[in-house]
Amino acid sequence: MCRNIRNFDAQTRRIFTCGNLCLIAGLTLSVFAGSFSHQHPNFYSALRGFLLGLAIVFLFWSTRRARNCGTQA
Repeated sequence: MCRNIRNFDAQTRRIFTCGNLCLIAGLTLSVFAGSFSHQHPNFYSALRGFLLGLAIVFLFWSTRRARNCGTQA
């Protein structure tokens, strides 16, 4: 990232934190799933895809709000 997260405003920090939590939850879901993923594979895949998709949306949204990667004029 181009800027430190401490330079973000409060709402952008919350959005960034939600994105990171969704990313962690989506990735660690496969570690803690156990027999649930074998018994309900469609629901498990949908939940994991939803969390990862939500993480992408939140992280792009926080980057957009912070205007980190905008071109300098």
